[in-house]
Amino acid sequence: MKIIKKLSIYVSLIIIAIILMSSNIFAASVESKVYTMEPNYVQKIELGTSSVNNDANSENNDENKVEDLDPNSYITMPSMILNGTGTIKISDRVTTDYDLYYQVIQISDIDFEQLETLLNEYKEYVDKSNTELKQLLEEVNKIKDDYETAVEEAPDAEETKELQELYNTKVEEYNTKVEEYNTRCNEYMNDYNTLKPDYDDAKWIKTEDGKVDCTNAGIKPNEDNVAHFIIWAKLTVGEENYYKDLVYSTEWKTDDGNDDTNNVNNNASNGTNVSNNGVNNNSINIVDNTVANKDLPKTGQASMIIVLAIVVISAIIAYIRYKKLNDVK
Repeated sequence: MKIIKKLSIYVSLIIIAIILMSSNIFAASVESKVYTMEPNYVQKIELGTSSVNNDANSENNDENKVEDLDPNSYITMPSMILNGTGTIKISDRVTTDYDLYYQVIQISDIDFEQLETLLNEYKEYVDKSNTELKQLLEEVNKIKDDYETAVEEAPDAEETKELQELYNTKVEEYNTKVEEYNTRCNEYMNDYNTLKPDYDDAKWIKTEDGKVDCTNAGIKPNEDNVAHFIIWAKLTVGEENYYKDLVYSTEWKTDDGNDDTNNVNNNASNGTNVSNNGVNNNSINIVDNTVANKDLPKTGQASMIIVLAIVVISAIIAYIRYKKLNDVK
């Protein structure tokens, strides 16, 4: 019975190997990345004199903000480019008729390196600033709690007045840091918008179903078979226009020698998102994913053949032992 069970296991493994072969799971993977910069500016603390107000003032940072071309987040860029095509999705909150357009623009290696360097610098700055601002805000909240307790127990005491002055000073320190941070983020955003290719109003392609076709955009890979490009989307609702963009970098080749796209799978990721007791930032997306090629490469075939051969040999050995056992009986 044990031999029969082992034989069944090996046969099952053979079937699994055949399924894997047909689904290309053993295919060699390619690296793909998606790049975007979408900063959420940190809000200042509204300073109160007679009471402590730790609510954010939504109007105190407007002068620092770069214009958001899709303030209602109507547009979701393609999360997957499969064989040169992807899909732009429009929010269900758009309930009226609309027109959707796109365009694909190649980015040179030099410009892409500058973009990537800028994004990496920005990420480092954001991470460091987030840590500093979170720590500083914890100090503000601690002093606020002490002050509120003192107001309830001894509102006219000298210690209460000192705590209020300390709170006001710490809030000013925090707000100064926030202003510096927002200003610097604004500079990064302006630099990013300057480096990335802008859309051309004469080259919009209308899409009825949100489909994006990158194969006819004239994209040419570099000597490493890597191509960098940006996809722009334009949504027209009535007289209003909304725009969104996303930068892609991926291997770009086919076995027949013609330029084409391999599978690109990009999962959007959020940056840190902390409530008023921390720093709110959804600033940068750099996502690395690996996906299977359209055609099974030689390296994938070799790995699969080896695995399949081991499974088959093991099954044969198990069967021979099973036969010998029967002959003995």
